[in-house]
Amino acid sequence: MVREVNRVKAKAIKNYENQYIVADQAKSNPNLFYKAVNQCTKVNKSIPILATQDGKAITDSEEAEILNSFFRYASVQENYENLPSVEIKSDKLLTDIDFTVHDVRKLL
Repeated sequence: MVREVNRVKAKAIKNYENQYIVADQAKSNPNLFYKAVNQCTKVNKSIPILATQDGKAITDSEEAEILNSFFRYASVQENYENLPSVEIKSDKLLTDIDFTVHDVRKLL
């Protein structure tokens, strides 16, 4: 409980300093401003090494396989067999499409 109170207190002090003191002294003390900016943009946590059931994943491909197996069931398989029919609301239909490789390269 004491740790939690100290953590909240430190966070409140830091927020106060960042919001008020830094804003008031930004022109007269630019070092304080840049220190506050660097503290806010600093990334403290790194991505942990992913572990398999038999050990730790070392290579990128193993990590990709682990993530693939984890998120495989999050994606939904769509049923495309019973799609509703759509009425064509225009009397102008594009029937001939003619372009060459040169046309595509010119646009790219």
